[in-house]
Amino acid sequence: MKWAETIRLRSTGNNRELAVALLQDALLHLETKPAYFVDAEIYLHATIATDASLALSFEGPRCPEKISALSQRLAAAISEYGLIEHAIWTVAHPETPISNTDS
Repeated sequence: MKWAETIRLRSTGNNRELAVALLQDALLHLETKPAYFVDAEIYLHATIATDASLALSFEGPRCPEKISALSQRLAAAISEYGLIEHAIWTVAHPETPISNTDS
């Protein structure tokens, strides 16, 4: 099963770049990765200059009910820069890939 933990930041002022730099540094210097961890990506909102999001991807036998300790630490680290939304997402239909084809 695949799942993602997302941390969405709506920063106050011009703090988005500071928060993104902090996340990048923390991810580069991970001492231990959580079980089933696959990848991490940081996204910047295309039109809202204060918004950024981190997606931590996982794959394992089942999706946990609680957010990982890594995700909690990262959210806490950037919480001083604005409002945080934290969630776990599962893949909708992993056995049936969704394609974007015109009919």
